[in-house]
Amino acid sequence: MSYTQSKFGTFKFGERKFGMNVSITESVVINEEVLLKHNDAYILCRTESVAVSESLARDIEYKPTLSDSLSISEDLAKGLVIPLSDELSTISDTLANHTDLNISDSVSIAEVAEIEYVDGREAKSEWRLLVKNGSGDTIASLTNARKRWLTQKLNKESEAGFILDADDDNCNTTILAVGVNELHIEYNGTLIWAGQIVSTKKIANGNDTYWEVLAKDWVALLSKRFCGVEDLREFVTTDAGTVAWTLIDETQSLTNGDFGITEGTIEASLNRSATYDKKNVLGAITELSNMGKDGEANYGFDFEITPLKVFNVYYPYKGTIRNDVVFRYPGNCENFEAFVNSWDIVNQEWGLGVHWTGVDAVVSRADATSQVTYKRREAIKTYGDVSVLAFLQDMVYQDVQWNKDPSTVIKFTSRVDAKTGILDYAVGDGVTVICDKFDIDEWLWVYERKIDIGDNDEAVVSLLVGN
Repeated sequence: MSYTQSKFGTFKFGERKFGMNVSITESVVINEEVLLKHNDAYILCRTESVAVSESLARDIEYKPTLSDSLSISEDLAKGLVIPLSDELSTISDTLANHTDLNISDSVSIAEVAEIEYVDGREAKSEWRLLVKNGSGDTIASLTNARKRWLTQKLNKESEAGFILDADDDNCNTTILAVGVNELHIEYNGTLIWAGQIVSTKKIANGNDTYWEVLAKDWVALLSKRFCGVEDLREFVTTDAGTVAWTLIDETQSLTNGDFGITEGTIEASLNRSATYDKKNVLGAITELSNMGKDGEANYGFDFEITPLKVFNVYYPYKGTIRNDVVFRYPGNCENFEAFVNSWDIVNQEWGLGVHWTGVDAVVSRADATSQVTYKRREAIKTYGDVSVLAFLQDMVYQDVQWNKDPSTVIKFTSRVDAKTGILDYAVGDGVTVICDKFDIDEWLWVYERKIDIGDNDEAVVSLLVGN
């Protein structure tokens, strides 16, 4: 018996079952002997061909079996996570059979994943956290670190940190050696932060076990050094930046004292005559940075120790006005806080020092204009390690100049965009800040920057700016 009908009820093709009528372009003669009947349906088991209409073909979910290689469109590649083996040009049958693909033409697999070699094989990222030993050799790349963050501060010490799971191969006291090894943070190949690993905290919380790691920059290391300990260290009419570098150089010349900090650009500022008696080195440099000239509109300097351990002094300030860097709320700022404070006004100060003869010295400075507006706002400060009268006068005068008027500090959290890239500005630069709600539209100096790096590499930047 022969069948010449052009319609079938239900049939199987390969392993796919289709429950719809199929239009055949021409009659197909099928002998009864080649038909098998199962569950009231005929199964086509010969090699005769069947033409399937385009509308049905579109509904077929096809999973390809790949033996050689597969080209993947760029759009697909962006959302595809591929476990990488030694050969990137071949995707195994196992992977192909478990991946739903919408394939267009072709794209090189190199556009899907770039490989960087440090101490192993890792996926390309905008951020890299490297651990180096005291000789500057890279000993680990922390590709699995999470909750990464760093701070940058003008004329102050800064910090950075991260969390690393306890079962990570790099999570051990050899790699994360506190007080010895260094943390270096790169962004798109540029080193933007470096310092020494100073502490690890081991935490177990249910099934989550990890180490919380903290590092401090090279500026912070100077807080662990003192000058004028065995003998007074005196400077007479010496440029302030030169005094600062000399203190660093001398402490590094001591036995086991070399941090590796080198001299960079020392811009000439103001001459100082200072005597240091058991004085903290970072404290001494900070005082020089903040100090003006008694009775004059001259200020101290800005300083930095770069991630490459270079000490620089800038006069009168560090940084450049970046008019093209714009932070706006609402816009690329997620929040905005403007703090105007009059409570800390000081327009009358007495500074207490110690003369080299042991007699107490008292210096009084005031600002009459501020007192007329805000009345007297007094303070007494002790400078127990200042024994030079002119030095004490400069310090007290500068205190009043900094604090005679209300202060304005602006804080906000911003996203990284085309106008506020991480490398487009630095701490010390002037940037444009706009908040229509508070009628703020001006350029302000960046004093501090904190960068929180998400697990997806997206950075959130918190800034502290002021005039």
